[in-house]
Amino acid sequence: MGHLSKESIIIFWHSIDLINFVPNFNQTRTNIMECTFHRKHILVVLSFFACCVCGNANDQESPASDAVMPSAEELFQKGDSLYRQKVYDTAFFKFGEAAKLGHIQAQYRYGTCLQQGKGVTADNKEALVWYKKAADQGMVEAQHKVALCLEGGIGTEKDTTEALQWYKKAAGQQHSQSQKILGDRYAEGKGVAQDLKEAVNWYKQAAEQGLAEAQYKLGDCLMYGRGTVRNTEDGAHWYRQAADQGYAQAQCALGNCYKEGVGTDPNPRLAFRWIRMAAEQGLTKAQNDLGVCYEQAIGTDKNEREAANLYTKAAQKGYAEAQCNLGACYEKGHGVTKNFAEAIAWYKKAADQGNAQAQCQIAMCYKNGSGVTKSTTEMINWYKKAAEQGNAQAQCCLGNCYEHGDGVFKNYSDAAFWYRKAAQQEYAEAQFHLGNLCYNGMGMEKDIEAAVNWYRKAAERGYATAQFNLGSCYYNGIGTEKDVPTAISWFKKAAEQNDAMAQSFLGYCYENGFGVEMDETEVAKWYGKAARQGDAKAQYKLGVCYYKGNGIQQNYEEAVNWFRKAAEQGYVSAQHNLGVCYDNGYGTEQDHKEAVVWYRKAAKQGDTSSQKVLKNKGISW
Repeated sequence: MGHLSKESIIIFWHSIDLINFVPNFNQTRTNIMECTFHRKHILVVLSFFACCVCGNANDQESPASDAVMPSAEELFQKGDSLYRQKVYDTAFFKFGEAAKLGHIQAQYRYGTCLQQGKGVTADNKEALVWYKKAADQGMVEAQHKVALCLEGGIGTEKDTTEALQWYKKAAGQQHSQSQKILGDRYAEGKGVAQDLKEAVNWYKQAAEQGLAEAQYKLGDCLMYGRGTVRNTEDGAHWYRQAADQGYAQAQCALGNCYKEGVGTDPNPRLAFRWIRMAAEQGLTKAQNDLGVCYEQAIGTDKNEREAANLYTKAAQKGYAEAQCNLGACYEKGHGVTKNFAEAIAWYKKAADQGNAQAQCQIAMCYKNGSGVTKSTTEMINWYKKAAEQGNAQAQCCLGNCYEHGDGVFKNYSDAAFWYRKAAQQEYAEAQFHLGNLCYNGMGMEKDIEAAVNWYRKAAERGYATAQFNLGSCYYNGIGTEKDVPTAISWFKKAAEQNDAMAQSFLGYCYENGFGVEMDETEVAKWYGKAARQGDAKAQYKLGVCYYKGNGIQQNYEEAVNWFRKAAEQGYVSAQHNLGVCYDNGYGTEQDHKEAVVWYRKAAKQGDTSSQKVLKNKGISW
């Protein structure tokens, strides 16, 4: 037998090394010829070895060679270069050689090839073996991979407890993804006792390393006070950090901060900009919220058609809020042709997902017979579903049903119960109604001071009727000290929101100098506003202004017009004045018979002036 040269020994050593690195070689050697990669290399090695062993005995021994075994780092670098060239089979072989020599990165990359099936048949179990070898040597990426495999049951049985330990090892080495995942686990109580404070701790560590998802989640915790003291400004700051990195959920959240003025000054244009950026990334919530911007002209021109298009996109993806909004578009004919049946269909899709606002909308459809047959039973059923989920509007509507006996037996205690539920959520209309029940002692003991308190809460939230009632309390000193200037202030707030009673009362104040200086122009102005909304007293008073030319150009025809409007509503003074106009031909053709008609109407209501006129005419009433 011939002697082996040093070069032959080195090649033979590599052949043995190759065989050792074939996964589960001893168990699969009978099938190894099925693997093209291994067959090719093994046949070359064995053929060469056979030649060396069985060669001519007279062959002379080759001179000694200066060749040396490549280092682990050299093998790894060669594998890395081949991998980047997508020569995966040879790269896998090189990673394997280096991995056996203890090269940490090679062990990790070898595991990655095994998991992804690059250059070898995928084998999650064997991949985990090599991830663990690298992880045990402290490689942070490998520790993270081991945790993912254990948590997901990849190549092994699921073990969330051990996974958590590996996440902690990686997190301790400042691996941001592991820190974020630990935050998630503590927030969810998955594999560990729920601890929102600890969740915030891990989110913060990952966020400070620039991980966008962690920045967004930290922003959420700060914005809503989960696991930390609520700080909306800091919450908006972290949203912005993530948004600047293009993280869609953070862009949407930041846009809504600008929209609502939470954690930052309100800025409709920036709100629209950020929400649109998120929507362009396909974020469903952002598509819905962008639709709201177009529908309500927030930071952009009003465009109901575009709003409906965006709601449709999000609704078709199953987003319940968008389904509800799209239902409202069909109900009102905003951006689409009005279609009550289509509205109900979309409301029901959202309601079936538990969307409380959609349930409330369905209740109102049954109340009004919009797209469905009127049914107080169905109305109450849907109001209750929404109310029990905490929907303030539904709670207020249900309270109203109990107060007035609409679809249920009248029950002031139940009315107060539901009004209070909604009022505690700062729902202004419910606060106003609860104030009325307190004021009148309905469903509870009478409590004027409590009533004033509820009126104030609703008034401060802009509810016009509550502003008028609060003004009346200050004006008359009911439940609070009398304060006419404050009363006038609240009357004006309500009047500017087109509350007819407030407008009419302001006219009265300017007419008589109560809390303000007398001003005939203001008298005509405020009576005119209330009159055009159908307030009978204001119509009469505006008629007087036109009749006398007080604060407005005298015009008998306009005077007759407004006297008639008030008179037809049964306002007695207007009926008498209309009779005078017909009797004397002021602003209309003289018509004594028509004059008598109106005198009689007023006389029957006890108007002594009309009774006197009829008596002088010898006419009974």
